[in-house]
Amino acid sequence: MTLVFDKSLATPHYRHLLGKKHLNAINGLPVIFKDGDNEGTIEKYFVDGQEYHLYPVHRESCREVELLL
Repeated sequence: MTLVFDKSLATPHYRHLLGKKHLNAINGLPVIFKDGDNEGTIEKYFVDGQEYHLYPVHRESCREVELLL
């Protein structure tokens, strides 16, 4: 299973900080967590042609998905 960001699980405060464009860009992207950490990272995403990375991403803002190969 893989954890991906789910904008519907983000807190109102987090939504306000990121803004709609960033939330839409990261929705469904994999979040990388180190062993046992509650905060992860989205390593690369793009908004308006600029590259960003996001830390911290709280585990509560993620959902589990099964990746199909």
